[in-house]
Amino acid sequence: MKKVLSFSLVLVCAASVQAAITMSLSTTELEVGQTLTVSVISDTGGSYGVWLCVDDPSLGQWLYSPPGIWESAGADAVIEWSYFPWLLLEAKSSNPTHPVLPGVHFTVDYQALAVGDSTISLWNFDADTRLQQATIHQTPEPATMTLLVLAAPALLRQRRR
Repeated sequence: MKKVLSFSLVLVCAASVQAAITMSLSTTELEVGQTLTVSVISDTGGSYGVWLCVDDPSLGQWLYSPPGIWESAGADAVIEWSYFPWLLLEAKSSNPTHPVLPGVHFTVDYQALAVGDSTISLWNFDADTRLQQATIHQTPEPATMTLLVLAAPALLRQRRR
């Protein structure tokens, strides 16, 4: 009887483990002023909460609807809290007959504001374990590069005088 009880307890604990949550980026190369889309995906369904964070707030900003609730993959997808560079995202069901299904629950845009490398990270709900991270390479827009190329000879000529 003890073995059956222990085995049942192990099964219950294993069933309550949080779903695998990942993020997907539309690109990792951005020009200043461009945006990329970050998607947060659950592969098994079930309620969860995660944090999205960008490591250097001076290089970019989150673009999203104001905090609120909307329907996504059978869940109430909620941006609960935003304190740039952090976003708290929660997927939960307000209707017990409609559980949270696997799928993309959040899409948030990130806009590059300056040149440099920025890291976007996905953290667990307690914000003590990084689940995933990706580096974004932000480059000048083509107009800036063209101006630099055209202005370089004039600057060099001016310097020689």
